[in-house]
Amino acid sequence: MSKNNLVERIINKDESTFDQIYSEYNKLVFYVIYQIVKDQEITKDLVQETFLTVYNKIDQYNGGNFKYWILQIAKHLAINYHDRVINKEKNIIKDDELVKKAEDVKAPGLGKYDDILNKYFDQQEKDIIVYHVCFGYTYAELALEFDSDAKAIGKKCRRLLNILKNIIKEG
Repeated sequence: MSKNNLVERIINKDESTFDQIYSEYNKLVFYVIYQIVKDQEITKDLVQETFLTVYNKIDQYNGGNFKYWILQIAKHLAINYHDRVINKEKNIIKDDELVKKAEDVKAPGLGKYDDILNKYFDQQEKDIIVYHVCFGYTYAELALEFDSDAKAIGKKCRRLLNILKNIIKEG
């Protein structure tokens, strides 16, 4: 079934189709949100909010890359949440233990590889690797996500994967 057909069925409020979309994208949406808010419970809430927004605003989808549209909704919800928290807590002095606890939180499912990625790569490099390897993003999709061209992203992705491969071999 094509994405356009799926979108049309969601517009008609077909819940089984919406469940299919949720199953296909929820882990990717979770990852994107978690990278911004760094809290699993908040991330779960924002994932739900993302898909409610998709369901309620599907009529505003104007075609194009459906996955990208969903991720933009997720990213904006996460950034808005993050900004609200930052503004709310701006004048609160953080306890050292809370700061350490926040630094120790890892995205679920990456295990020891999360440590490697955090040690050797910046956030954008880590995202490029995870989006490509774990979520199957093409170079064109990565280019959209990171506001670059597909050729440059492809070159960067191959370079990062070679570095990661060598790190894992040596480790």
